Amino acid sequence: MRRRGSLWPLYALGGACCLLALAALTLALWQVAQSLRAEGWLAHPAELIEQHASVAPSRSPRRDLTRQEGRYRYQWAGRDYIGERLSFSLARSSGFDDWDAELAEQLGAPGEHFMLWVNPDNPAESVVRRDIRWGEIGAALFFVGGFGGGGAVLLAAARQRGPRQRPAGPPRVSGRTLLLMSGLLPLFALFAWLLWRDGHPFWAALAASQPLLTLNAWRVWWRQY
Repeated sequence: MRRRGSLWPLYALGGACCLLALAALTLALWQVAQSLRAEGWLAHPAELIEQHASVAPSRSPRRDLTRQEGRYRYQWAGRDYIGERLSFSLARSSGFDDWDAELAEQLGAPGEHFMLWVNPDNPAESVVRRDIRWGEIGAALFFVGGFGGGGAVLLAAARQRGPRQRPAGPPRVSGRTLLLMSGLLPLFALFAWLLWRDGHPFWAALAASQPLLTLNAWRVWWRQY
């Protein structure tokens, strides 16, 4: 029989994977929350001071990781402000979307004017693009699914004590699974609405399937009792 002390590597690795998945999910939700918070900000003209692509070396010899950066000035209620936040995106890209190119085109050349979004309650806070970078969110959720699922499998394997016989009869839904699916339902419903609003109907439909699966899980659980 397997000794209990030999299971700590599974617990450690599974816990580390789950923590990484939680960190990626937190960063994705932060961007979504910031974008929703900026929905009440006001459009305002600004003048570009400078912009450039910040390059970070990557392991790939073909592509480096880039991030568009810049500075701009604007006036609000007679006061001058300098801003540097171009978007709520946190990622450096290697060409997986056109986000940086679109941002550079929107900013234009130094001295040109463009529209940004200013927080009327705190005019020092502004952003050029307040929309969600769905390519980054999708990559983060893919990371969450891979590491979170792998971590859950490792933790489940560590908790198992010897072979278990599969119960006969139709599939059953545990209370913990039902609570987890129900807890994630508002998140997936929010993603479905945001994706539909931003013109991504296929991914919106995919996100909307989670509430349907949750309702089906409730139906199966109710029939068990």
